[in-house]
Amino acid sequence: MKPSLYAVAASLYLTEYTLYSNSSSTVLLNSAISDYFDIPFARAAYVGVAFLAGFCVALLPAGMTVHRYPPMRAFHVSSAVLVVLGIAASLSPQFWILIVIRFLQGVASAALAPQIFRVIRDQFYPDHHSAVLGTWGLVVSASALTSPLITAALNDAWGWRSFPYETVATTVAAVALMALASSTRA
Repeated sequence: MKPSLYAVAASLYLTEYTLYSNSSSTVLLNSAISDYFDIPFARAAYVGVAFLAGFCVALLPAGMTVHRYPPMRAFHVSSAVLVVLGIAASLSPQFWILIVIRFLQGVASAALAPQIFRVIRDQFYPDHHSAVLGTWGLVVSASALTSPLITAALNDAWGWRSFPYETVATTVAAVALMALASSTRA
């Protein structure tokens, strides 16, 4: 595989990590969010639920409409939206604002998720398609393993507001790698 394809693969794997982390690791923050906003623990769980609700509500419509745009453009736009929303989530002054932002993060993630496979098909088919998809299981498993650990460490070190910056950093790195891959192929 050419070096530019490695950059594309790494970018897509970071994107998958971002989606996984956004969807699952916030459960570790419920206690800190509950304490910060002085709300019941059960209500703090809405932070994760809001993300998943936005994702589930938007996944089918996004999958049916985003294909009208080139996969790289859709990847970059939805990634940029996730970065802005990640920063906004960390700055949420009120709980209800955090819930709205998390819902919107779910919607943006629903637009991004199908792009991963569109880019894989466009960039790796037929020569490296199986190899890239074959490593997908490893990436998803590694995300499941590392995301909760990183989220917990960030929360312990800097509080719940640091959590969104984990996904902001992985998204920025993914976009940079995708741009690097595009420039080395041009």
